[in-house]
Amino acid sequence: MGHFLNVVPGPFSSVSYIEDLEKKSKKRGKDKRPLTEEEKKRLEELKKKNNNREAAISILRGISIRMPLLIYGAELQDESQEITIDNFASLIDPQSWEEFMPKGVTKQKFNSIKKYYDPEIFCAAGKRIRAMARAADKLSVEERIERITDIFCTFRNPDKETVLTPWRVVNMHLGDCLGGYNFFEKGYETTLSEPRFIDRGEVTANVFAPDSHILEINSKSGLYPLYMAYSIYRTRLKDSLFSVSSIEDEQRIWDKVVAENIFVICKTPMAKSITKRTLIGFRKAKVNTRYFEDLINQIKNKPEHFIKQVDKFITDRTGIKNMKINAIVGNPPYQEVVAQKETANGQKVSVSIFQYFQTISDQLGRYTSLIYPGARWIHRSGKGLEQFGFTQINDPHLCFLKFFPDSTDVFKEVGIADGLSIVMKDTQKKSNGFRYVYSKKGKEVTIEANNPKEELFSLNPLDNEITDSLNCAIIKYGCLHDAILPRSLFSIESDFVEKNPMLVIDYHEGDNYDPESEIKLFTNDKAGKSGRAKWYIANKDVITTGREHLNRWKVIVSSANAGGQKRSNQIAIVDNHSAFGRSRVALKTFATEQEAKNFFKYATSEIIRFAFLLTDESLTSLAKKVPDLLNYSDDNGIVDYSSNINAQLYELFGIDEKNQQHIRDVLATKE
Repeated sequence: MGHFLNVVPGPFSSVSYIEDLEKKSKKRGKDKRPLTEEEKKRLEELKKKNNNREAAISILRGISIRMPLLIYGAELQDESQEITIDNFASLIDPQSWEEFMPKGVTKQKFNSIKKYYDPEIFCAAGKRIRAMARAADKLSVEERIERITDIFCTFRNPDKETVLTPWRVVNMHLGDCLGGYNFFEKGYETTLSEPRFIDRGEVTANVFAPDSHILEINSKSGLYPLYMAYSIYRTRLKDSLFSVSSIEDEQRIWDKVVAENIFVICKTPMAKSITKRTLIGFRKAKVNTRYFEDLINQIKNKPEHFIKQVDKFITDRTGIKNMKINAIVGNPPYQEVVAQKETANGQKVSVSIFQYFQTISDQLGRYTSLIYPGARWIHRSGKGLEQFGFTQINDPHLCFLKFFPDSTDVFKEVGIADGLSIVMKDTQKKSNGFRYVYSKKGKEVTIEANNPKEELFSLNPLDNEITDSLNCAIIKYGCLHDAILPRSLFSIESDFVEKNPMLVIDYHEGDNYDPESEIKLFTNDKAGKSGRAKWYIANKDVITTGREHLNRWKVIVSSANAGGQKRSNQIAIVDNHSAFGRSRVALKTFATEQEAKNFFKYATSEIIRFAFLLTDESLTSLAKKVPDLLNYSDDNGIVDYSSNINAQLYELFGIDEKNQQHIRDVLATKE
């Protein structure tokens, strides 16, 4: 549905010409001929044009994949009116445009590049999308759901921040937590011709009762309320005093469910229109939707006011004051870029916001069932998540938690470093403990878990015996987390080289320098994602903090992946004439090279590499499950570093053969 583009790729002869010139400049031997000044200039011009063209096509593609969803939801005063490339932007309000379009693509910018779209293809594609949605209005309730969800399968996620929850995920999420009528088979890979009923006992009976009230906060597509409405519709159908023998009869009951049982809050007017289209199509029927202009700000900073606004919204629609909400469901936004806030090196700061949606949901209804990133809140680490995570993992209302370490098991093409968690709470539950499911590549481990209190919760239940052994060692010896030095140890920011090019010179192994007045400095060549860590020589005076560690041996890891969860932690020993910037963090420092070497052997052993993996990749939880033996000299009396260290540590920590194999299996996936 997104094939609107009529972009001519530009003169291929220019691309060929660039390649010819570059080949000429790289030729060696007797044929070697330097490029003329004119050819050099022409090469640069063509490269620039080619880059500009590729950037333009990238922007156009980014716009194109967003168009079908907006065409699907667009509200027209006159339905006989066509959606054209010329009136497309005017049909979308400014807030929705900013939300759904790529960053920086204003309406003005769009109007300047819309000439690259074929107007006839655009118009025909728009007609086709709306005709498919309109045709669904004439089908039975089940057939209409199948048609609408098929249409959504053709829409693509605009970007990482705007994930349209697929129908498969909605069914998996709500089926696991609330039950009801489910449109997928048990493995959630293929749809069913007839929905299957999942009975979760009291929660299913309560949530899908004929008089139930369901709220979704932050609807983007309407698929969550579609699932909820269908299960209530089936309950009402069963309780109906009249025979339901026509599509009109079905629609009458369906419209009653949507009008009386379903309430939806949206972030933009377009999200509201899309949700309405999903629930009732192009028909005239009551839909309880409301959009909040500053939804995130209200939930985050004015929660009490927001709760009153929600109550007013529901009262206005139903005439019932303080109406009980049976369940709040959905997929909240995960993070936002803090526009006014930047790091010391100028990079934008992103902060988690899903926790505010969970907290507000807890105050609005009996059951809550939301999906959002998991590892950091479960391990109480990361900006703004420490207190939230501690409270939630120990909340007696928590009744179900499912964790996916690999987010692509849920959202097929969306990689989320934190994995994903499905969280369900029941505000009437007072007992401790909850059902926990660890799901990886379709294999699930389910346990009845205890609230961990101060202890870190083990993400993988198969790790529990090993974790218990490590906890005993931490109590006996110490915890490595407590020894780790801050990223700001030497106060060298990521943009230090950019800002102070005269204070550094490149260093290569074997280059001479004066250890009395100079140091080797390992830091990024520039700030941001394109920066690369390199060695430089600098005067000792550039180090204003942490000078007591300058003359010590350091064992360092990459601060971006310190525990080795996603890739190598790049652990290394740096000598007693070296410092480093924020791209590295020191696990420990030592007076002698031998101690550093021994600790390096310890930190790269099987059990300790595994222990690093037991916490998420955030520095705030780094090495919280790693014992620190404290003494790493040759005469420490605990470990002989000249012998097989893996065998000694397994014996020291009491790890049996079964768990040793589990450790090796886990480490093999990280190779």
